[in-house]
Amino acid sequence: MLRSVRAFAPGIIGFPPLIVAACLDRSRAARPEESERGEWDDGLLCVAMTVRNLLLSAHALARGGCPVAGFHQDAVHTLPALPPHLEPLLLVPIGHPARASESTPRRVRGEVIHHESW
Repeated sequence: MLRSVRAFAPGIIGFPPLIVAACLDRSRAARPEESERGEWDDGLLCVAMTVRNLLLSAHALARGGCPVAGFHQDAVHTLPALPPHLEPLLLVPIGHPARASESTPRRVRGEVIHHESW
């Protein structure tokens, strides 16, 4: 099935051993009319935070990954036979990185933290 998913997701490079479909459960999300902003923003934020945690966990296990938003949604919904209320928002291929990651230098605290004013 991984090869089939790749056919509908051009942003996935190579053949990762795992592809996670991060989905929004529309049946549990606040309806637009119930939300203060009138949108599904809260559910999208939850999916984004979940993907961030997935990528941090993968990194801790010496794995790599990258969220992919460019894919044919109907095909990705159909291939694993997702229920109708689940909407795939991101695909996250997980695998062994092609090269070891390098630590980036930390910025000076005063450069990124400000108190009471900028």
